[in-house]
Amino acid sequence: ANDIDKMVDKFFMFSKLDLGEYPFYMEEIDVKDEINAILEECKNEYLKQGMDIVVENIPEKLKVYADTVQFRNAIINILENSIKYKDNDTVTVNIKCLNSGEYNN
Repeated sequence: ANDIDKMVDKFFMFSKLDLGEYPFYMEEIDVKDEINAILEECKNEYLKQGMDIVVENIPEKLKVYADTVQFRNAIINILENSIKYKDNDTVTVNIKCLNSGEYNN
């Protein structure tokens, strides 16, 4: 029932996105703080399900401009899919930042 409820919520969100009616609340997010907060909330549950999460190379004070709720949803979706589609009893998810070049504003 919980999975169906989540799917209905996602379909509703995608429908609103498609119509351009979904509100985004953009703000500056500290990436390391946000990832740590997400993992603080759910890491134990993922450990019970056979997931090891490794966080590395996330610089202090790394900021992005994004909707916090959608940022969190994206990270959680990746983690949940890693559990759902793992080939073995355990899976390791690495969360890290890579510098792929300069960004010019």
